[in-house]
Amino acid sequence: LQKSLSVTLSSFPHFAGDLRKIEDVSVPGSDKYLDHTKRYGRLAVTFGAESDPGVGFSVASCDLSLDEIVPLTQRNGSGFRFWNLACPADRFLPQAQVSVSGSKQGNMRPSSPVLIQITRFRCGGASIGVKIAHPLADAQTLSVFMHWWSYEHSLLRNDQGGTISTVRTPSRYSNDKPLFAPQVLDSCAVG
Repeated sequence: LQKSLSVTLSSFPHFAGDLRKIEDVSVPGSDKYLDHTKRYGRLAVTFGAESDPGVGFSVASCDLSLDEIVPLTQRNGSGFRFWNLACPADRFLPQAQVSVSGSKQGNMRPSSPVLIQITRFRCGGASIGVKIAHPLADAQTLSVFMHWWSYEHSLLRNDQGGTISTVRTPSRYSNDKPLFAPQVLDSCAVG
């Protein structure tokens, strides 16, 4: 899962970046202000630097089996049913909070805007819990990310040795990688 996550993050590099509020809107050494995309208080993500916080990744274990949490009859029954979880679902999410400020604490790196926890169950099953700062992804984007990760994982697991960029993409996607173009959004912002 870690290897396929790493491959997937090459299409979502901003998930491993630093998300912060813009504090200073002036151009250093002058009385001019930066353009409207750098407004005070606006969020900005930077990525691709060695100082990026990366994605928080942890592995936990649960002494229950999946059948004890969601009985097989509920998971495989006909028609749509809500799962009546026998334990709180937040148990399968990272306990830390995602960072929107990107502020450093002393010598520590900023915490990540994306946290992932893999929980292994007694029966051998696993869950993937993801916390993400909403400015980086809404529910649709997170769904696309999870599908891409799943596909990358299936390629690596089946030893097909490629990635989405070199192998046929899943039918639900176009042949293009996910579009991350904040400049398109910035160009629509009021100046």
